[in-house]
Order: sequence, then C-alpha cells, then structure tokens
Amino acid sequence: DYGFDEKAYRLAYPDVDSSIKSGSIPSALFHYINYGIAENRLETLVYQDAKLAIINDFDEQRYRTAYPDVVAKIHNPSGGFASGFQHFSLYGKHEGRLKSQAYLDTKYPEIRVNTYTTGSQTNPKIAVSSNGNYIVSWNGSGSGDVTGVYARVYNSQNQPTTGDFLVNNIVSGPQQVSSIATDSSGNFVITWTGEGAGDSSGIYARLYNSSGVAQTSQFLVNTYTTAAQNAPTVSMSSSTGNFVISWRSDQDGANIYAQRYNSSGTPQGSEFLVNTYTLNGQINPSVAMSANGDFVISWQSSNQDGDGYGIYAQRYNSDGTKPSTNGSEFKVNSTTSDAQTFASVAINSTGDFVITWNSNSQGFNFNEIYGQRYDSSGQPVNSEFKINDYVSGAQIQGLSAVSMDSIGNFVVTWSGQGGADTTGIYAKKYNNQGVSQGSEFLVNTYTTDNQSASAISMDSLGNFAITWVSLLQDGSGNGVYAKKYGVQ
Repeated sequence: DYGFDEKAYRLAYPDVDSSIKSGSIPSALFHYINYGIAENRLETLVYQDAKLAIINDFDEQRYRTAYPDVVAKIHNPSGGFASGFQHFSLYGKHEGRLKSQAYLDTKYPEIRVNTYTTGSQTNPKIAVSSNGNYIVSWNGSGSGDVTGVYARVYNSQNQPTTGDFLVNNIVSGPQQVSSIATDSSGNFVITWTGEGAGDSSGIYARLYNSSGVAQTSQFLVNTYTTAAQNAPTVSMSSSTGNFVISWRSDQDGANIYAQRYNSSGTPQGSEFLVNTYTLNGQINPSVAMSANGDFVISWQSSNQDGDGYGIYAQRYNSDGTKPSTNGSEFKVNSTTSDAQTFASVAINSTGDFVITWNSNSQGFNFNEIYGQRYDSSGQPVNSEFKINDYVSGAQIQGLSAVSMDSIGNFVVTWSGQGGADTTGIYAKKYNNQGVSQGSEFLVNTYTTDNQSASAISMDSLGNFAITWVSLLQDGSGNGVYAKKYGVQ
C-alpha cells in the first residue's frame, strides 16, 4: 500500500544488493516479500532518506522500535511521515530523541541471578529470546548439587519467573561449563560437561520450554566416550528450534566435534569432526546458527598459522553439509604473531557473521580484543579490527563474547581493564556496517573486587543482556550477575 523503493532497499541492505548482483535473487521486492518481512526488514524508506540515514548513522529499525508513537504517524493518511528518519530530522533531534543508540537509553539495573549464595557460582551463559525473555545458566553450589549446573528464567521486564533450578539429573561428580541457546518463543537447551549415564566425562544436554519446565531428561551428546569431552557450545535456530552442539574431544588428540539435533532433541546424523587440520590440538569451539539453520563453528588451533594459536572456522549448511562455495576451513586472524585465542562467533538471519578473539600480538602482557566480519558467502568484509579502546600500559583483556541481531548489528563484551574499572565488564556496540556506535562502556555497577567471565545474547531487534561473575558481591565466593539493555 505504501509503495516499494527498490533502490532504497538495496542501499539499506548490502547483502540483498550482493545477492541480486550475483543472480541468486531477481529483485529487492522479491527478497522483501519472501524473506524481508519475516526478518523484520523495512521497506518504506525512500532512496534519498535511506542514503541520508546511512550518512548520518541513523538506525531506522531501532528508532521505530524505541518510539511507537512515531510508528503510528508513519504513513498516516492525515499527514504523517514517510520514515523514522524523516521524523527524527524534523522533530526527533529537537525533542532529544536518540537515533541508533535509542535502545541503550532503556537499561535495567544490575541484578544478582543466583539466590543460593553459599560457595561459588561461576561460568554464566545467557540466551535472549525474540520476546525479550532471557535465561541464565551457570555452574557451582546450589540446593541439590554442590557442583551442579543451574539456571533461572527472566521475563522481558527483567523479573524472574523461576527460582534457581538444577539442570543435571545426575548429581554424582562435577557438572560444569554450561552453554545455552533459545528459539524465538523462548524454548531453550542447556549443554554442559560432566559425569552421567554413559560417560564419566562427557557432553550432556537437556531441553526446556519457555516456562523453564524440562521437556527431556539429560541426554548424552557425544558418541565417542573414551577420554575426555569438554568445552561444549550450543546454538539454536530462532525459527525452527533445531540446534547444534560443538565441543572439544580428546579422541585422536584434541579436535573439535559437533552433533546436530531437531527441535525435539532427536539427533540428525552422527557426530562429526569439524576441523580439517588435526595436528597439535584444536580447542575452545564457539558456534552460531542462523534462523534457517546454517551455522558457523570457530575455534583456536595450535601452530597452524605459524606462531602459537590461531583462530579458524568452518561454515555449514543447515543439513550439516559444507557449502559448495567457500566451504573449506579458513583462518580468521590476519595477524599471526604470538597467540590468538578464545574465539566467539555470532550470525544474523541472512548468514552474515562476525568472529571475535583475544590477541597477544603485542606481547604476553598486552592482550587485546579483535574481530573480523564476514558476509553470508564466507567472504571477509574489510580487515580485522581492534575492539577495546582502553590501551594504557600493560593490560589483560579477558575472554570476549559477541552477539548479533537479525540485521547484523552486534555487541561485543569482555572483562578487563578500562578507564572506569580496572577489573570490570566492558562492552562495545557496532552497526551492521561494522561501524562502532560510540566507545566501550562499563557494564557492571558494582566495581569492588573482580568482575569477569562475561557472556552476551541479543534478540532479533537488538535488545541484549550481559551476564558475568562478581567476586564476593553476594557475600560468599563468586556470584552471577546480569544487566539487560533494551526497549521492551
């Protein structure tokens, strides 16, 4: 009813423009009707507004999400606006409204996640669904298992809807290092390393509905049960609920394996070896799955890039096959001096992805956070880039984590030194062109002692939540904390 501007849509979405140029789709209108509507893409910016919006670093989608009153006025027959950008240009900026950072203006207070505070709670992970609800998992002491995996569910208003609940059925032996993923409805899966039926050091998982009610008992993921399996990571399709789990296995040395599942937890095929290069050791995988089920696994490999650890990755189609184009294992880091470690990967609804990692390229005491963007065909977009702003003196920036919304905007978090806290949790925002949206910012409010081990998850609209560990804040050992940023 409002008309469709082919030229503006291609300008606003470079991935669509690339697909048209390659011949995979006939037009922007074809993409919008068949894919764009489901991906919450916008159709109504006229070409001149779209061009000016990019120049002025304006995010049309976030502006509309942040200001529903503007949406009501767009294309109002009584005389509304053609776009959010037009409203912002004429009125919004004079009213003190924000453009691309609007969602950061609505942030919730820092909260303690664990209710059981005896001993330590560590290694938190987080997953945010499309309705703004989120789930946090962690391992540690609790009422039911002194070395178990626990979780808690929160609604979109940052209020808990469950207490701490024990995830693992079997409580003999330690259960640790969990990972969590959710679909758009809030159904989720948690995976971890531990002792259970079938393996004394295996990868286990369990499915839950959006209310936090278990849909399965814990089940063994790995088929090979000799030697140790550890460091699991999981990602789930937001639209189908299918998921993939990857882990480090000590079979034939140290290698990266993975297993695909449908939404009910039924294995799809067998576990499979991810890395092609099998010498020296491959560890610490990270996985990200797009809405259609395509996925990327990244990891660190010893001495493959010629000096210490390097970051590598492998792309897969939704059926577990490798793509016919750019389907081989590839090196991520351009800088190969010293060690590049602890990869984290995030993907958008169309398959564009970003990988972040820690780099020791400046020497042992100068550990910084780097990233590299890729398009949906696996081609690198521009060069690797440094993420942390604070670079004063000898420093250690902790493990990074990254998450991405449906159109490719992303946020990176890490623990380390900064201007506001010498041992705090920091984050930095980027738009879908890889342009930083301001400087790094401090996440934690409580700055006494150490905050570390941050994790992040972002929904399709760009709302995100960060969780971390804080020393002695809950009165006993480490506790798990979180903060949500969003418009809901």
